[in-house]
Amino acid sequence: MPTGLSQLSQVAAHANLDDEDFVTRVLDNAKRSKEFYYKTLDELSLRYIKSNTNFIIFDTGSDSDYYVLELLKKGILVRGGKEFGMPTWLRVTIGSYEENQLVLELVKRCT
Repeated sequence: MPTGLSQLSQVAAHANLDDEDFVTRVLDNAKRSKEFYYKTLDELSLRYIKSNTNFIIFDTGSDSDYYVLELLKKGILVRGGKEFGMPTWLRVTIGSYEENQLVLELVKRCT
């Protein structure tokens, strides 16, 4: 499962929480990135659920498995909504600006 965490990754995550500058940068990126997603999704008239987390979920309007496979080809791992009973929805963890752009470029091409 893509959500599994190794012990090493947990130790690294804990150490990063002590780095206030890092935490601030991550939180700022998440806020800006979600605003970027929401603006683009609004322009595409796609529904989404606003989030206080490091991910968003939105309705692609078609089978989300297609998006999962296309993004995986580009090295980006996202989750389709079937396991949540939402087969047309896509769950995307906030990434770097470049990763966020790739996700939204694919969504634009496919809608």
